[in-house]
Amino acid sequence: MRLLQAGKSGTQGLTPVMGAVNAFHAVVHRLDAADGFADWDIIGDLPGGPRQLAFDWAPYASRFVLVVEPTSQSMLTGRRILRLVSARRSTSTALVVNKVAGRKDVERVESFFGTPALGTIPASEDVRRAEAIGVALLDFSPSSPAVEAIEALVERLLAR
Repeated sequence: MRLLQAGKSGTQGLTPVMGAVNAFHAVVHRLDAADGFADWDIIGDLPGGPRQLAFDWAPYASRFVLVVEPTSQSMLTGRRILRLVSARRSTSTALVVNKVAGRKDVERVESFFGTPALGTIPASEDVRRAEAIGVALLDFSPSSPAVEAIEALVERLLAR
C-alpha cells in the first residue's frame, strides 16, 4: 500500500503547498497511462463535496463510491456529486450509507437516490472516540461493527 497525498495546509493556508498541490493534480492525470500501475487498484479519497470532482481530481477513477450520511445536507451534496460524475464520464457508481442508526436511515437514502446501497456503515461510538484521539479506527477497535461493515463492503467492491 502506498499513499500519495497532495499536502496539508497549516496556519499559512494553501500558499506554502500550492506547488505540491499543482504537482499532485498533474500526477493524478497521468496515473491511468502509467504502465507500472496497470495491475494496481488505486483508491482515491476525495473530501466531501463537489469541488474536487468539478476540478477533475479523480480522472483515473473507473468507479465512484458515494458515501452518504442519512441527512438532508449529505444527500443533497451526494446528488450534486453524482450529477458531476455522470456529466464527466461513464463510470459505475455505488452507494454507501454511513452513520446508520437503523433500517429507516438506509431506506431514506435508498429512496432519495432510487438505488439500493451496496453497503452500510453503522453509527459507532468507537468511530467517534477514535477520531477524537486521532487514531485509526482499525487500530483503536479492530473488531468494531464499523470495521466489520467496511471489510464486508471491500469484499463486495472487489467481487464486482
